[in-house]
Amino acid sequence: MQSTGSVTVQPTHPQLPRVPVVVAAVAGLWFLVMATPALGQTTTQTAPTPAQAPAQAQPAQDPAPPDPKPQQPQTTPQKPEPPPNIPLFPRYRRGLYKNGLGLWVIDGPPQSPPLFTDDPGVPDKGEWEINFTTAADLATSAKSIDYLLVDANYGLLPKIFGHDVPMQLKFEGPVSAAKEEGQSFSAGLGTFASGVKINVYGNDNQGIEVSVYPQIEFGTGSTFVDKGLVDPGQTFVFLVPVSKQFHFVTLVFNGGIETPINDPDRVTMGTASAAAGVAIRRHLAVMGEVRFESPFQTKDERVVLWNAGVLRSLGHYAVLYGHVGRTMWTADDEPRVFLGVGVKILITPDKK
Repeated sequence: MQSTGSVTVQPTHPQLPRVPVVVAAVAGLWFLVMATPALGQTTTQTAPTPAQAPAQAQPAQDPAPPDPKPQQPQTTPQKPEPPPNIPLFPRYRRGLYKNGLGLWVIDGPPQSPPLFTDDPGVPDKGEWEINFTTAADLATSAKSIDYLLVDANYGLLPKIFGHDVPMQLKFEGPVSAAKEEGQSFSAGLGTFASGVKINVYGNDNQGIEVSVYPQIEFGTGSTFVDKGLVDPGQTFVFLVPVSKQFHFVTLVFNGGIETPINDPDRVTMGTASAAAGVAIRRHLAVMGEVRFESPFQTKDERVVLWNAGVLRSLGHYAVLYGHVGRTMWTADDEPRVFLGVGVKILITPDKK
């Protein structure tokens, strides 16, 4: 402070205008009032409605482990299909055939050859079964030998009254030799035979098969009658083979008659036999039989015999067979021995 004479001079300060200050204060107050609702809206969240909840983003969480069993689209349940009609005893085939596993196996049922008992089975349609046999019937007083017996069989499947009927055409003929006690062997053509086997019944579920087998036997000339190789006239043979198949064995029964034609010196014969066979390996089968032969009018020629046979496959198209047998009882008490060996050839166009 400075003094100039008697007048005291006060220091002066600059005066701020009051109007701008008031305006600034009012503006700041207005700003605070207007900004407070906006800040509240940015910091406050309203609870989502149930409809909005799935649409809003959820807080970050650990990812859920993958479902080990992925869900599959639901399908309409279907009724289970019935099991296929698989026969309990599938029909066996002649010779060699492929089973359900694709393996080559041999047929085990008793059959001729090597036995005298014949089975009701026939070759498939278009199949050839040809047997080449060497056999002997040996006794003390007489002996006969078939050096080579050719037995050819062909399978057919004709349709009769709307049904497929399996059949077999047969033709056989031997080159034979025979002798009586004290004489030498005489050779030539033996007894020929022709016939047809008709399979009249087959049930795979029960394992039963039935056939009828008419045949005619005949010689080729009086020369071979004089040599004792064939009988005079002809012979009509009617045979009924029946088989019953089990899981491990097959039984075969034969019943038949042999009626002579154009020969009054011979009598009608009745035959009956029972046989059993089993395949002990895929390529080996064994079988045996008991056979009875008797004339209807007399008892002079009755014979009871047993016979055993074996089959062994040789590749896919051939079977080796053999048999041995002996009489158990004869009317003249003279024993007879039966021997034979041969090979079966199978010819099927579509066999692979």
